Amino acid sequence: MKIPSSLIQSFVTTEFNPRTTSSGEYVIHSPFYDDKKGKLYINKESGVWIDFKGGEQGSFLKLVKEYLDLPSYQDAIKYLVTNYDLRYEEKEDEIISPDNRKIIIDFVKNEKIKLFGKGDNLGIFGKMAYNYAKARKLDESYYSTMGYIFNPGSKFDRRVLIPFFENGKIVYFIARAIDKENKLRYLCIEKLDSKDFVFNIDKINEEVIICEGVFDAASITVDQPATCLLSADIGINQLTKLFSKKIKRIIYVPDSDRTGKLKMDRNIKKFITYCPYDGLEIFVYNVPSPYKDLNELKIATGKNYILKKECYEYGSNLFEKSIF
Repeated sequence: MKIPSSLIQSFVTTEFNPRTTSSGEYVIHSPFYDDKKGKLYINKESGVWIDFKGGEQGSFLKLVKEYLDLPSYQDAIKYLVTNYDLRYEEKEDEIISPDNRKIIIDFVKNEKIKLFGKGDNLGIFGKMAYNYAKARKLDESYYSTMGYIFNPGSKFDRRVLIPFFENGKIVYFIARAIDKENKLRYLCIEKLDSKDFVFNIDKINEEVIICEGVFDAASITVDQPATCLLSADIGINQLTKLFSKKIKRIIYVPDSDRTGKLKMDRNIKKFITYCPYDGLEIFVYNVPSPYKDLNELKIATGKNYILKKECYEYGSNLFEKSIF
């Protein structure tokens, strides 16, 4: 849940007597430890805090819950509603806005998207695109929902389409060039933000594999749901949707290069910071050499699952890893 920055400022200045750093952060005496110097820092915009006295950190709601010793995050929300007039309406399902639906419908119509279906009755390029997708050895369940664009007047021309679903409805597309010489491998719909959508959100349960690319995620069996980042850093809306599934275990799969490792530490910091409940486990699976990612591994070996015993638990010194 996104808390307005104005409410964060009202709560902090009312409940505490903060000073402000040159970068705009609030600094208060930790209410959780004997802190005479002021070691708890709070971001004024996001409410994310770090307590350098006790080595803890978390979201704004976690601060409210623990400071007031409330039994749940829902009680923290109710406190804010009662005392600070925070407007809040709990929704059971994600709602696809009418504007987003129109963007998707217009995209399908204007780009002349065609679906693979069973892979028959395809034109020359349709067969090329279908064979390209089949060569990636994805889980078979994905192919019937995928499609392609053959539209010389469009920048999406000669691409394979991978749809994203929420509540059974298409909400987003990733377009992958099948031409190896094309330097723009992936294209997205400009009017929609990729950080608002989670691949396979309808299938995710208590455990989720998180990798970098959509083909990596689709290489894993649907019985063990996997999703992907789509970009270097996971977005707050993506985190919110993932945590709405009450996931208990994340298996994080970085690409096997230096950039992949750096991305992993940044993103795991976000999981730790924004998780609104206790008990989240985070494990890491390193793709074995010489393969770069899960899709390369699947093509070469057929492996389409990850066992817990193949992973290691992300370090017990999470606080140290996430801020230094």
